[in-house]
Amino acid sequence: MLSVVMLINRSGTMVLPFLSIYLTTSLGFTGEETGYVLSSYGLGSMVGAYLGGAFSDRYGHFIVQFLSLTIRAILFNENERDIFSGLE
Repeated sequence: MLSVVMLINRSGTMVLPFLSIYLTTSLGFTGEETGYVLSSYGLGSMVGAYLGGAFSDRYGHFIVQFLSLTIRAILFNENERDIFSGLE
């Protein structure tokens, strides 16, 4: 079950090629600002992969995956609540 959840989670990265188009056309970002956003995503991915490997070696793969997905779900829910609170 955890593998299916992670597959669905990782399939969300398919939007990255279209993120630059959205940022420039819809949100009015400049090319430089869009580059910073996409670069920070890549840097965060590299640092997260390193830390995830280190934590997995220390605490075990299941607990690290379980906690990371749980924390991400909680933060996603909080972020969504903040975004949509002004629409009511």
